[in-house]
Formats: sequence, structure tokens, C-alpha cells
Amino acid sequence: MPKPMIQFGNKETSATVSNSMLSARQAQTKEKHDTLSKEELEMLIRKPRSKEYVDFLKKLDIGCEADMSSYIEEWKERVDKEFPMIDMVSNFLLGIISRCYLGDSYEVHMLDKTLSIVGHFKKGEPLPNGLEPCRSIGMNPNYEFVEVYEHMYCIVDKNGNTSVIQR
Repeated sequence: MPKPMIQFGNKETSATVSNSMLSARQAQTKEKHDTLSKEELEMLIRKPRSKEYVDFLKKLDIGCEADMSSYIEEWKERVDKEFPMIDMVSNFLLGIISRCYLGDSYEVHMLDKTLSIVGHFKKGEPLPNGLEPCRSIGMNPNYEFVEVYEHMYCIVDKNGNTSVIQR
């Protein structure tokens, strides 16, 4: 068996180098758990939505604004339970768009990434942040709402079934 020509020092130095490499690998692994790849995000987004999640978005136009703030806070807690990785998902979430029932002049309303109502939009009033292409999906009677992410749309029907479309 050939002898190594290069010596890397004593065993203590080798152990320190090995421990440093192990620490670096552990840090990389931890970092992977703190972020989501596009594929991991898509798998998470494809999960069917619960009845509670879908029903919430139907009730956005009911009641006064003061009542809605407490209702939205309660809903955020439910969403945290349904999507434990919501902080990571919300980094990709641009908004949620659904039909608006405030009157004939309104078409859609939008929630932002903090799940707060940004506004109710009238016919011809453009949606912010380049979300205008989602208006027609949000108004479609076959769907309850559309979640808009950086790289995809997640269309949700009344049963919570999802369809993902790449942007």
C-alpha cells in the first residue's frame, strides 16, 4: 500500500478540520430548512385548502371594517395551523384575489402578503403590483380565489382543490 506523500499534521488538527467541515454541513442543512426551493414551495402550495380557509375568503365582504380586523386576526391563526411554514410561503406570496360582493360596481378584492385587505377594486380600476392578469381568474365563478406567488398562481375551487399555473 503506498504511503501518503503529504501529511496534514497531527490528529488534533485533523479532528479540528473535520469538526469545522461538519459544522459547515450542519449550517448548510439548517439553512435549507429555513428556506424553500421553488419545488418545495410548489408541493406545499398544491395541498388542498381546508373548508375553513375557503370559507374565510367568502366572508370578507360581510360586516363592518372594525369587525373584520378581529376576524382576520382569528383567520391568520387558523392559517398558521394549516400552513406551519407560512413565514416561508409568505416570502413568495404577493396577494390573494377573489370576487367582491360589495355591489355591482366592485369586481374583486385583494389581500396582501400580511393577509390584510388591500382594497376592493371597481371595474376598470387596476390591481397593484402587476396583479391585474389575475382579475379574470378571481372573478371566474368556477373558482373561489387565486393565490398569487412570485412564480405561480394557485387557483382554489369551492372544495379547496388547487390548480397551480406557472407564471
